[in-house]
Amino acid sequence: DENTFTLRYGSARAFIWVNTEDDASFVTIEIPVLRDLRLTPDLLKFVAFDNSYALGHLYLEDLNGSLVMEFRHTLMVKNLTAADSDGPALKKRFGGQLSHEG
Repeated sequence: DENTFTLRYGSARAFIWVNTEDDASFVTIEIPVLRDLRLTPDLLKFVAFDNSYALGHLYLEDLNGSLVMEFRHTLMVKNLTAADSDGPALKKRFGGQLSHEG
C-alpha cells in the first residue's frame, strides 16, 4: 500500500500509515510491543491507569487469538484545504511552484 510505511529499531517495528478524509489527513503510528500475553488483572490495570506517555498510548488487541500490546499515536492534519486554497495566492506573491499542480 502506497500510504503505509514501516521502520525498525532494535526489537521494535513501527507501522505508519496515512489516511485522508475530506480535507483532513490522519497519520497513525502503531508499534507492537509484546505478543502472546496472558490477560491478567495487573496487565489490565497497567494499560488502564499506568500508561502515561506524552504522545500516544498503549492498548491491547486480540490478533488471531494472540493478545498483543501495541503503542499507538494518531495525528490529525486539518490544513489541506487551507494549503490548497492559499497556495495559488502565495505562489503569485512569492513565486515558485505549487507542490502538486493539478
